[in-house]
Amino acid sequence: MSTPVTLPDDSAIIDHITICADRVFKYQRGRGANTAPPPTRRQVHQLLILAFAASIEHEEGRKVAFTLFFDHDSSLVDYEFEQPLALTPAALARLSVALDPSRTYICATSGPSGLEIVGLYHFGDHHSFRAPRSAPSHFSVRVVSPGVLVIYYDARLILTYRRGEVVCYPGDFEWTLDAERALSPPIAAEVDEGRKIQLQQCFVHIAESMVRMRHGGALLVLPNGLHWQERATSCRFAPRRPASRACDAEASSVEHEKRRQDAMARLLNESPCDYIDRNAGAAIISALCYSSTSHLGVELEWVAHFTGTDGMTVVRPDLTLLCFGAFFRTEAPPGGLRVRIVDPYQGAPNEVREGELAAVGGARHQSAAVTCHGFPGSKVIVASQDGALSTMQWNEESQAVLVHRHLELMLNL
Repeated sequence: MSTPVTLPDDSAIIDHITICADRVFKYQRGRGANTAPPPTRRQVHQLLILAFAASIEHEEGRKVAFTLFFDHDSSLVDYEFEQPLALTPAALARLSVALDPSRTYICATSGPSGLEIVGLYHFGDHHSFRAPRSAPSHFSVRVVSPGVLVIYYDARLILTYRRGEVVCYPGDFEWTLDAERALSPPIAAEVDEGRKIQLQQCFVHIAESMVRMRHGGALLVLPNGLHWQERATSCRFAPRRPASRACDAEASSVEHEKRRQDAMARLLNESPCDYIDRNAGAAIISALCYSSTSHLGVELEWVAHFTGTDGMTVVRPDLTLLCFGAFFRTEAPPGGLRVRIVDPYQGAPNEVREGELAAVGGARHQSAAVTCHGFPGSKVIVASQDGALSTMQWNEESQAVLVHRHLELMLNL
């Protein structure tokens, strides 16, 4: 439940995090997983209050964003400092300008004089599809924006803190799955299940990229057959023809995965080579597949960049790019527009509240809601400059726009 608090060092927050981390650690070790030991209660307190203090600083004129993780034996370090640094808000803020918080983590451990920063761990593109290195089974604190913290342990979302409010999440992945489902547009029934899953991951990746870019923007996903030009009031950057780079990259990735699976099956079932040679062959096949999915990530970020312009960026569910910088008629229907809002900071993480159009937010959000009403079956993903992420979709059954807010706190940003 959402509970008002003052600072993230509130004893109830510390107790919840400590208990959840201990429970996850015992469960994972009991099933044989090599989950890293969590920090002590005192260390949890220090990590949170130092991360919060760093979050409200500015460095080189930028807002601070970073990911800090606790590694008791400093085993995950790609870039080790010659001399460990004292873990202070100033040090965290200074490092943040050099790092992508979703790809390079700041490693903290316990030193002779308290917590210290020993180095950096780089994942590469680890939140985009398949990656050569997975997320750490460690305790981590991600600073999303000033006064906004996301707490993970063993890749499980435990708690989010947002400027005096906190939401505690169950010890499973259900809320993260809810966020991913909210970001996924309606996809035609004839599309196979594997393709649907990858398309869902594609839209999650675009949304994550929009949040990281911090420019704000809106992505309108239109079902096939809807003619958006009829409702557009202007589109300064209208293309001569739709762009298919992201769509083609996704299709290529699916084809590469099928070939990889076939090649792996032949390698393991038919090849007379020894075990070492088989593993070498499997590594080459996996590397080729990762190259394909990495290319897809680049194309998706290309789409995300377009959302930085005024107006909406418009795509089809298959990622075909129709236009960007588009504006649509935004008159609410007679009698007003009803909205149904899911906001973890206004109740339970899945509680739905009824409201009027103004309840969705400012002009950009209200325009997105009205646009959804004008295009049945469409979905709008809206990123704010402060890092907040929402989705909107017209629900015919309830005759209202369904709004999911603060999805950024349930994703691996």
